[in-house]
Amino acid sequence: MNAYPTRQEFAAQLGSQFRVDLGDGESLDLTLAEVNDLGERREGDKVIESFSLIFEGPPDILLHQHIFTVSHPDLGEHQIFLVPLGPEGGVLQYEAIFN
Repeated sequence: MNAYPTRQEFAAQLGSQFRVDLGDGESLDLTLAEVNDLGERREGDKVIESFSLIFEGPPDILLHQHIFTVSHPDLGEHQIFLVPLGPEGGVLQYEAIFN
């Protein structure tokens, strides 16, 4: 696994597809719909940024809260904790928070 992308790196991928590995050879594509800035904090001389991602998926497949392997052609493969937010405008939304 690679280091997690920054908020700016995710923001550059708005509207693109992320593949979620469901296991047993199954996967689901989610679209990155929002990148939200949640502020930053300092730890010594290091700045830690906090942000959330909102993904959208098909309305007929509900993923339960879980850590999934999520991959993107430009950002690589990462373990991301996705939480279902529910239906919104004909899609199911999921949130991931980085802090």
